Amino acid sequence: MSIHKTSKEEIQALDLIDDKFMIHCVINVEGDAPFDETKYLRDAHTHGLEELIGTELQITLAADPNLVSYLINTIAALAYKNDWNLSDGDILKEVIQNNFDLKLFETTDCEGKPIMRILLPDPENKFGKEAEAPYCYQLEDPYQEKDGRDLI
Repeated sequence: MSIHKTSKEEIQALDLIDDKFMIHCVINVEGDAPFDETKYLRDAHTHGLEELIGTELQITLAADPNLVSYLINTIAALAYKNDWNLSDGDILKEVIQNNFDLKLFETTDCEGKPIMRILLPDPENKFGKEAEAPYCYQLEDPYQEKDGRDLI
């Protein structure tokens, strides 16, 4: 996957907000399982971004933490620089190259506060329930197993 080249303006926007929010990555490893953050990343979300762009951001797909951080940082910088009003159902284009989009899904975090979840498409560029596993699970609560057991 090719990541879009960050422009000078995006870097400047990120520099303005970089020390004003943080990305919190929550992982889950059970028992003696070998650690692999790409497999066990359950929830990457921001703290402090709401004051800057009007919402916190979250990604719940188990993916490379570098990609997850890149996406959150880039969307935060673009939203801040361009004064975007991020809304449920928005499609974000050209954040990543190779012609795939990102979709926003408004939900609540584990404390019941509103949060904007960034959905990544499956290889067929489908989102949500239409997407193949594991992409279809992005709509679900990252802290609940399918049988109702808490993950964390």
